[in-house]
Amino acid sequence: MHLGPHRCANHRNNRFALGALVILIGVVVLIKKLGVVVFPFPMWPLVLIAVGLFLGVKSNFRSFGSWVLIALGILFIIPKFYVFGILSVHLVAPLVLILLGTYMIVTPGRRAWRRQHALMGTVSDDTLNMDVTFGEKTTVVTSKAFKGGAVSNTFGSTKINLLQADSNEKMLLHMNVSFGSVEIVVPSHWEVEFHIENSFSSVEDKRYLRTSPGEERKTLILKGSCSFGSITVKSA
Repeated sequence: MHLGPHRCANHRNNRFALGALVILIGVVVLIKKLGVVVFPFPMWPLVLIAVGLFLGVKSNFRSFGSWVLIALGILFIIPKFYVFGILSVHLVAPLVLILLGTYMIVTPGRRAWRRQHALMGTVSDDTLNMDVTFGEKTTVVTSKAFKGGAVSNTFGSTKINLLQADSNEKMLLHMNVSFGSVEIVVPSHWEVEFHIENSFSSVEDKRYLRTSPGEERKTLILKGSCSFGSITVKSA
């Protein structure tokens, strides 16, 4: 099974951008350790800003989490000062809570629609394309000629229900998980092959396998990478 050129390109671009970000952070830290350049501030706020920019570009800056990371990075870089006798760094936590509460109040309709859509959404297409960043999404696949697709998850939670799906050929899901969790629910008699590059992550098949006489076996292939996250396969 082959994914469309657009989806494959997105998958490669996401991996390239994340890899380039990790390399850039490593170079900056190495330069500081070697003393080539003296930075007047700590390095870890730059990591927050870099991750925030990466997530922001990926979501067209519609992700609240990306703005939080960027804001925190900037607040920790600027010199400390006093506000009514209180050190500025002690005001970061309440300011973040105020911003989060404001965001939740001004966007209730959109958040409720997304939550309802996640719980009740179904996909009848033969290929699945999911991209979740700082969010939560649940999808039920009902295609009877399911081929697979691409799943990208960064700082999010994704659940894919394949109990109503079927296929006469092998199904291939390309996985790209970073600091997130993906749960895939499949029939217990399906065979699941894992071809996942695992870095500080959990990749598990938690099903109790059982078969019935004459039951045709289906094969689902999971291929890709998982960094600081989890991929779990379950059955009902």
